[in-house]
Amino acid sequence: QITLAKPDFIKEGKVTAAEKGTAMHRFAQHTDILLARINLENEIYRLGKEGKINPELLNIPAIEKFIFSDVANMIINSEKVYTEKDFLVPYSAAAVMGDDSYCNDEILVQGVMDCVLQNGDEITVIDYKTDFIHSMAQLKNRYEKQLELYRHGAKQLFGTDKVKCILYSFHLDEYVEF
Repeated sequence: QITLAKPDFIKEGKVTAAEKGTAMHRFAQHTDILLARINLENEIYRLGKEGKINPELLNIPAIEKFIFSDVANMIINSEKVYTEKDFLVPYSAAAVMGDDSYCNDEILVQGVMDCVLQNGDEITVIDYKTDFIHSMAQLKNRYEKQLELYRHGAKQLFGTDKVKCILYSFHLDEYVEF
């Protein structure tokens, strides 16, 4: 187990939850999971030295669970892995607004998917969350609409209807697929 001393600015409470969440996302984005499994401390050092992460903001116990998770196994075993995949695609305004009076209108939806796995024509969109939540049902309820937009974006980008979405909770070390 790795234990890092907290710097003064963290002890003083000046780091926001968003900054900690960003650090966790950046770790997931840039890490070599296999190297992290062999020697997490070295992998964190490498990423810090390359300026990709701030090691002092990481939740090490959550990372230790993540690198050995089923989601990490999916990433390792995928044919292609894309991180921070941008998309800009047209979407039904009626679907977004929940109002049929917009049935002939489209809007552009722009976003960034944390991780996209491609296995043949099957796509898996993974979204990492660091929210303090009590259940995966709560997390799914909070982010289901966002993931539906990601699903639509992935369908357009990859030209397939075979798209599933996964929410991974660093807080609970669990995921939900839909």
